[in-house]
Amino acid sequence: MQTNKIKAKDWQGQLNLISKKLDKRYIDFEVVGSDFESHFELKSIYLQSLNYDPKEDVVHIASDDFEHIIYSPAAIYFKSDDANVRAIESIEIVDSEDSQRTVTFENPVLLS
Repeated sequence: MQTNKIKAKDWQGQLNLISKKLDKRYIDFEVVGSDFESHFELKSIYLQSLNYDPKEDVVHIASDDFEHIIYSPAAIYFKSDDANVRAIESIEIVDSEDSQRTVTFENPVLLS
């Protein structure tokens, strides 16, 4: 598995591309606080959208029953099948306070 950091200038385009390829995708969602003690997790929720708004500087994650907004993200990483990045297995978003949000796809998102 390969971990890649998305450049900030590419956040909107990359997350929009992944969001378009979701096709009724289920995810596990996890939040780990910077102190590693606070923890929040949801299993097998239907993801409707995942996008970045550069004007508001927020990442928005939404499903039918769930909405999560990450203000002022500091970094976004994705784990893929290999260096060719044909399939995204998970996305990790780190905020300005070093809390981590991880979106893990039950089935990888195929980009090609």
